[in-house]
Amino acid sequence: KSVAFLVKMLNQAINSLKLYYSIYSAPCRTVLLTLKCLDLDLPPESMRHVCIYKKFEQFEPWYEQINYEKIVPTIVDNGFVLWESRAIAKYLVQKHAKSEKRSLYPSDIREQALVDRILYFDQGVLNQSICDYFKPQYDSKSPPNPILGAEIDRSLQLLEKIINGKNFVLGGTGGDDLLTIADLSILATLSKLESMNYR
Repeated sequence: KSVAFLVKMLNQAINSLKLYYSIYSAPCRTVLLTLKCLDLDLPPESMRHVCIYKKFEQFEPWYEQINYEKIVPTIVDNGFVLWESRAIAKYLVQKHAKSEKRSLYPSDIREQALVDRILYFDQGVLNQSICDYFKPQYDSKSPPNPILGAEIDRSLQLLEKIINGKNFVLGGTGGDDLLTIADLSILATLSKLESMNYR
């Protein structure tokens, strides 16, 4: 009976969650990967695809009422609205992770700090270098800038130092490598380079 009750409560928690996303957005892929790792299968009616390129739905009034920054992804959880993919990933793990999934964002404060450090590196260095390189090419059809390309290469070299032969970006407790949301965020960011055929 208690197991059935817990399953019912979990389903209610999942059904209260709504995700606004775009399949073309790397940050959205971070959230989708986090949901997958947590075994959280949102029903179709809880997932709203926002067409950010052809229709520019992120600028429409209905979406601006949800997210005044007009970016994806965004979640709404029982009236609580949150955007920024890394913040969403942390929130989802802390709220919904079963015990065996807690390592995605560890409870140990030092391990949390290490995960946060990689998340900030991803946002402020790796992802920023990629955006700086590709944005002028799409906004104004500028040719590739080799100086900005060199910044991507430098970021990738730093990432290699972070990984340093490990299976994942962080070594966990006892020296074991643990998959964390930092890996998911890095993977989503690197998928930009793959989709752009950057070499």
